[in-house]
Amino acid sequence: MTFTVPTGLAAGTYTLSLELGAITGVPAETASTTFTILGAPTASVTPTTAASGANVTISIVGLQNINTVTVGTANLVVGGVVQTVTVGTVVVDQFGTITVPFRGANAYNLTTSLLVPTTMPAGQYSVVVSDTSGLSATTLLRITPAITLGTTSGIKGSLVTITGTAFATASAYTVTFNGVAVTSTTATTLTTTVAGAIPNTGAFTFAVPATATATNTVTVTDAAGTSASATFTLTTPTLTVVPTSGPVGTTVQIIGSGYQTNSPVFVQVGGAIVTTAPIGPTGPNFIAFITIPTGLAAGNTTISVTDAVNNVASATFTVTSGSGGTTPVAVNAATLSSTAQTTSPSGTVTSSFARGSSLVVKFVLATTSGSGTINYRITFQQPDLSVFTIQGPFPVSISTTPTTLPIQNLLPASVQTGTWTATIQIFASDGVTPLAVTTVTFTVT
Repeated sequence: MTFTVPTGLAAGTYTLSLELGAITGVPAETASTTFTILGAPTASVTPTTAASGANVTISIVGLQNINTVTVGTANLVVGGVVQTVTVGTVVVDQFGTITVPFRGANAYNLTTSLLVPTTMPAGQYSVVVSDTSGLSATTLLRITPAITLGTTSGIKGSLVTITGTAFATASAYTVTFNGVAVTSTTATTLTTTVAGAIPNTGAFTFAVPATATATNTVTVTDAAGTSASATFTLTTPTLTVVPTSGPVGTTVQIIGSGYQTNSPVFVQVGGAIVTTAPIGPTGPNFIAFITIPTGLAAGNTTISVTDAVNNVASATFTVTSGSGGTTPVAVNAATLSSTAQTTSPSGTVTSSFARGSSLVVKFVLATTSGSGTINYRITFQQPDLSVFTIQGPFPVSISTTPTTLPIQNLLPASVQTGTWTATIQIFASDGVTPLAVTTVTFTVT
């Protein structure tokens, strides 16, 4: 038996009954089952507003053998003006594949997902889900622009590149950092592409301003007033002081890292600028010496180092009673610098060493007059300028007669390759007062 479902019935579940008429001596018999009348198909998206490139969940009821999902063709609003954009039926689902037919064949209730197309400008779009029977369901999705920062953290002065999608097409745009406009060091024309993108080629690059705080907001706004934002986290340099306590007049070694490249740094003790030795160290990393100035009361004081773009790091120095400083012997700095070199353990002059091998740093010490005791320290630094190892201080007696010192060091097999620096520092007998310094570079392969 077949029958046609009556028109006009509301969606829902109905009882379908079959009755066999009574025969003489036999009572009537009935049988029943249920039959569901489907309502109009529905579709919904979560969230209803999503950034370009984001993942969106689609919930579908009342469709079977789904074969297409279309985003667009109507309801696009840019700058308050209704426009029409057709993007076809290509959809990228949660499996990262372009799928036609759409996943979920023979489904009545289906939850799946798609990636919001990055080729579409911001606005409200219709999302149409269709099946092979010709039924379809429609919902709305509002697409907002999105930006990506090439780096999401760094120091002041560091360069940040911005790319973006879903802005107004071929539109002028501006960039702000915490609400203040910034200029690009690369892009000459601040206009989105015909697809509404800020592309990788000719992307907007800016320097993090000196006004940056711990957490910062980067915002791109197009001519239609549509905007997208991202967060940039500020990092700070580090500062180490050796020793961390002593009387006024004490010579203190300061080791800084993470500053702006090639930027001069300024050292303050208790808020007053002091002179460094050598004069004029620069970032990103440096080793220098200062003298704790007179006039400071006993107790904790702050040593701070700031570069030209306001990156700053601080350390605490405890001033003790009494006075520091010594009358050091005069080291011949020219002789030290002209003789410093690296050799193999056998004495062959070379500047290239394999990981796992040993190298020798050789230099000559002499006084300009008289004799006395000095201390020396050698600091080895890897390509990223992080300190690998420090040898010393070692005391040695020197005079006007040159003294040659060969210092051997093992390079473990796990160290970085690249250009290394060995810093040779000569101190007075107190081990902290600087007398001379020079550097030697070599390559680790």
